[in-house]
Amino acid sequence: MVTALMEEDPKQWVYEASYQVYYNTKTPVPIKEIVASLQGLDVLLRCVPKALESFTGVEIEGTEFLVQTIEAGSLLEKFIVKFFFKDEKSFEDFAQKLGENKMVKGAAIAAVVAGVLGYGLHWATTAANQSTASITATNSVIIQNGAGVMNISEDAFKSMISDAIEDKKAVAESAIKAVAPNRTDKASTLQISGAEAPMSSGVEISAATIAGTPTKLVLEPNERIEKYPDTVLHIRATNLDSKTSGWAGKLAQREERLAIELDPSVSESELFGKESVRVSADLIFTESGKSRELKPKRIYVRKVLPPKLK
Repeated sequence: MVTALMEEDPKQWVYEASYQVYYNTKTPVPIKEIVASLQGLDVLLRCVPKALESFTGVEIEGTEFLVQTIEAGSLLEKFIVKFFFKDEKSFEDFAQKLGENKMVKGAAIAAVVAGVLGYGLHWATTAANQSTASITATNSVIIQNGAGVMNISEDAFKSMISDAIEDKKAVAESAIKAVAPNRTDKASTLQISGAEAPMSSGVEISAATIAGTPTKLVLEPNERIEKYPDTVLHIRATNLDSKTSGWAGKLAQREERLAIELDPSVSESELFGKESVRVSADLIFTESGKSRELKPKRIYVRKVLPPKLK
């Protein structure tokens, strides 16, 4: 049985676990990068209680995240996580479900943190339109490890992580911060594990994965779409060699001359050389200037329709 830590309030039951983040780098890490990593990990940790409530079915009254040690050389950050419960039964139920052994519970916390980190890195990479092959492979390892540690299916672990993340943008930004110390050494890796058994209880984020993630979160401007399922497109410029550039025109209902983008299913020859054509199209509005006002940006041609019979 786990002995609960009694705080100032004798009725407060506390479950404590420790985990660590090891930055295997051969170069000194600037202080600002260490600070960034701590800020990022703090936000990622805030997803852990919700994930563990879902996993255990026990309500967590409060949490506390503490830095235990920071060691130089290859940077090592050790953390203590405390979960507070309203009564002894809640504490015992949580401990029984999550684990009473120090190595087991530390590995469980590390698995969830790694899951949230992997989710954030993938979201940031996707938003930047960069290749996700490496992070997808890394996430597969993270999910396999997490499912094994928690003794649940991989789908259940993925759902537990995604359901615990309320602000995807904040998690993506924080994941980028969390790997900041690795930027000083392109060959460095990052390991997240339980502090009690770091060699056997964690997962490693590869140097290739870290190198493949953006250094800042890049988001597309906010968009709105107006659909025109049957309209006339007046063509002002064409480009037989491209579907996405060199095209311009205006919709019959609008006055703006805008860039035209063709759906992959639309052949350039269907429009080339024509002054107007009947189409199914979307009018895309995007944010413009400091006011962030949505203004018409481009016409997306989904389908070329046959001429109407007279």
